[in-house]
Amino acid sequence: MATASVAGKTGRVVIGTTVAEVVDWEITRSVAALDATSMSSGGNVERIEGLADATGTMNTLQFINKIGVQAAATFGAGASAASNAPDIAGKIIITTEGVAVPMDEKVTYAYEFEFASTATVSVA
Repeated sequence: MATASVAGKTGRVVIGTTVAEVVDWEITRSVAALDATSMSSGGNVERIEGLADATGTMNTLQFINKIGVQAAATFGAGASAASNAPDIAGKIIITTEGVAVPMDEKVTYAYEFEFASTATVSVA
């Protein structure tokens, strides 16, 4: 399985009219490599691209309280445009929520999520 991870310090999650500021995040994108070996493969393993997936974690300053609800999310890498840091956007489903370690004397909330469809990556 081919895997790529990216992390950052900025972003937002929008659920209905609620907007939560994301203070840090990490997203892992992967694609399954499927065995396509056949009798005519000449003794070599052959592979084809399978299904793509993306999962992640984030910490926010606001409590979202929406496990299992699809939400629009945009994550920015928090670096200058010159660094070619990507922005990632898509619909996510929050699967786990909890209270994280305080940051700058502020309580933050920790979430794990999965993308409901394609995670769109763009580089500035």
